[in-house]
Amino acid sequence: MREVFGNLWDWYDAGAWVVVPCNVGWKRNGENVMGAGVAKQAKDRFALKGINLPLAVGTVFREAVRAGLPLTVFCAPEWRVIYFPTKPLNYVQPHLSWRNNATLGMIEASAWGLASYPTKILLDTTTPIALPLVGTGCGGLREEDVLPILRKHLVSDQFVLVRPGAGT
Repeated sequence: MREVFGNLWDWYDAGAWVVVPCNVGWKRNGENVMGAGVAKQAKDRFALKGINLPLAVGTVFREAVRAGLPLTVFCAPEWRVIYFPTKPLNYVQPHLSWRNNATLGMIEASAWGLASYPTKILLDTTTPIALPLVGTGCGGLREEDVLPILRKHLVSDQFVLVRPGAGT
């Protein structure tokens, strides 16, 4: 994994895939709550194109829970977005899952799943996959706890950890 300073969305605009951290939950209307951080940036950016990302994310997670499938990373190839669960599902009140803190267990499971995407799902091992420091913003985790997990699983230079700051 390469580590750079810059703007995550500049990488997307240059053709990279972008990783969007998210909670595992949905509101009554089926939409995932994407009200802060990179998730909100993605929601707002794609809304301008008429794309309802919250509904896409909420639907996938709701259907996965109903089918008993694992709650792990998934992609929207038509948009070059990979959703990276960081906050667990509140099974009693799914619409409140966003209130949970991110967990290192979810970060580990999602990083493990993301590591296999280039060869198993995307069939592309050359296009960069840019990600923020997942779980450390709105998720409440510490950078020093998350970085070792990402470095352990995302060993390919195809993965680019983009930290806010000047220069790329």
